[in-house]
Amino acid sequence: MRLLLVGIVGASAQCGIAQSAEPRLFALPADDAAVRARFAELLVEAPTRDLRAGWQLARDLGPAVGPALFALASGEKSNMKRRMSAFCAAALAEGPQGDDRLFAVLDDRAPLQDRLCASLLIALGPMRSRPQPDFWSRALGRNRQEPIPALLVAALLASSRFPMAGAACPQPALRVDNPGVLAAALLAGAQVSESLVAPYLRPRGPAHSNLVQRAWLLRGALQRAEAAPSSAMVDRARELLGSPGESNATLRDAAALLLGAADAVRADGQSRPEWRLLQMHAMDARAAVALQSWLQAQPQPLDEPAWPRLSVAYALGRPIDRVVADRAAWGGVAAVRSHVALALAMRVCAESRPEPIEASMPELPEWAFVRWASGAAFPQGVRLSDPILQQAASMAQEDRLPRESARRLFEDTLWRWGSHPGLAMWSAQRDLVRDLLLAGSLPGNRYAIGLPDHLRYLPAGLGNENDFFGIAVEAWEFLKTPTLPIPAECRLR
Repeated sequence: MRLLLVGIVGASAQCGIAQSAEPRLFALPADDAAVRARFAELLVEAPTRDLRAGWQLARDLGPAVGPALFALASGEKSNMKRRMSAFCAAALAEGPQGDDRLFAVLDDRAPLQDRLCASLLIALGPMRSRPQPDFWSRALGRNRQEPIPALLVAALLASSRFPMAGAACPQPALRVDNPGVLAAALLAGAQVSESLVAPYLRPRGPAHSNLVQRAWLLRGALQRAEAAPSSAMVDRARELLGSPGESNATLRDAAALLLGAADAVRADGQSRPEWRLLQMHAMDARAAVALQSWLQAQPQPLDEPAWPRLSVAYALGRPIDRVVADRAAWGGVAAVRSHVALALAMRVCAESRPEPIEASMPELPEWAFVRWASGAAFPQGVRLSDPILQQAASMAQEDRLPRESARRLFEDTLWRWGSHPGLAMWSAQRDLVRDLLLAGSLPGNRYAIGLPDHLRYLPAGLGNENDFFGIAVEAWEFLKTPTLPIPAECRLR
């Protein structure tokens, strides 16, 4: 007897619409041993090992293969690299519903590398919807008073993915002047003593102040919906925005994000920043409105690396009728026109009584969604290159596509296409996770270009050559491509 499994790249489904590229079918034996044998070829056997292929297959197949993968990992008791390779695949397959298995690996009796790996995978995973009341007793075990710094940093980063978990971090663990611990605690929303953080926020702070400053700024940007950043934080962000050198690029990114979140950037009377900072400033629709004169319908040549994202910000920041009127400018640029059309359709879907849009753009299939959202019938025969949008078009033709579902689908599509403004926040958080755990290791030397080795942070507990880092860096690289669902903190507001 054989088990037929449907694997969908970029797993997720909403409103009957699969959030993926081309669906792929896999016929695999129902017997766990046979499933484990296939994954063993990809994950642990040296001659056939292909981690990316194995991890992608695990993600495609989903929870059905989770138990077999965890069994494969537990069978590799003496080889840490093989065990972690299979363990990462198991976590990718099960997602948040496999948290109990992940926390089981955090047991005090497990090797430190396994515990670090579990925390890293949680930190790079989606936000959980439910609190984990016993997070710290499970993440740190009996060493909650004086945990190993590397494990504490990893656990703090993982706690940021559970509601209220960061704030519940045991206070004795945070009474330490360690820049990595302080940065991770700030990002997680833990209660950190201001006296410990203050030296790192000064113009010439201790070593690794960059990490603490980035976390402090990102926490302020993340909390924008609850409390506006203080005037002191905004002033310091403006100072940090001028930090020179390639090694401070991520610090400038965080400062630009904070200023965008604080609605503290105005295009009028100021010099237009380069594209990297501009896309950080334009982190959501509200910020894009304030930057209208910097966001043009016709993409600027020097902004080419960020054309799609800046063009979406343009479409979010201008009145709908103005974007329609400008269609000759943006519609002639193949690299941005589909993105602008989807962003515009998303906005029109949110209107309770949209104005009819009569303009036509026959060369742009996504324009059919704009006209449909404004009240027109969806035309027959529209052919879209994105299979998910094609499915949505079929539903719209049959009057089976709810407007709110369509709005979320269009936003999800911008995320998949890499032009969603919220990716600025997403990438800044993940880069900080990388620099707190991986950048100081030998495999992580590719990161933080321009920073001397002695200035790279590595939390105490593991040597920089430890085998853990080889797998952890591979996992971070695999997970650096955004997938659905969109984190709540990155959705457009």
